[in-house]
Amino acid sequence: MQPARDRGAIRRAVSLPCEAVSLDRCLVLGSRVFDVSATGLLLSADEPARQNEYVLVHLFAGDLKLVAEARVARVIAGARRSDRGPALGLRLSRVSRRALRSLLHRLRGTPPPVPARHVRRDYAATVRAIRAG
Repeated sequence: MQPARDRGAIRRAVSLPCEAVSLDRCLVLGSRVFDVSATGLLLSADEPARQNEYVLVHLFAGDLKLVAEARVARVIAGARRSDRGPALGLRLSRVSRRALRSLLHRLRGTPPPVPARHVRRDYAATVRAIRAG
């Protein structure tokens, strides 16, 4: 059977320093990133945030500094056994494509994070594969 393909971008499991500041409240929300993709990142949350809150992110990867605007897409309370604590899923909205490509190029070969949930089956893709022979 085929696994479901829910994600549009490959995430890379990294631990990078950053500074994420709420533009609404001028408050530092977090200083460590758990994973990065071309469309967003998972931030370890030092302070609570609201969904759709605007955030300015400064991400540091060696000599590369990425500055981006983002919005809080997901708030993770950290209550599940598989969570690493409170976290915020940030969707990048304004970012230098050149700097983002450079960062993702550096992270190529870095494995994605280990899924916390079981792999869902894509039954429609399985039926199409059987029908195709």
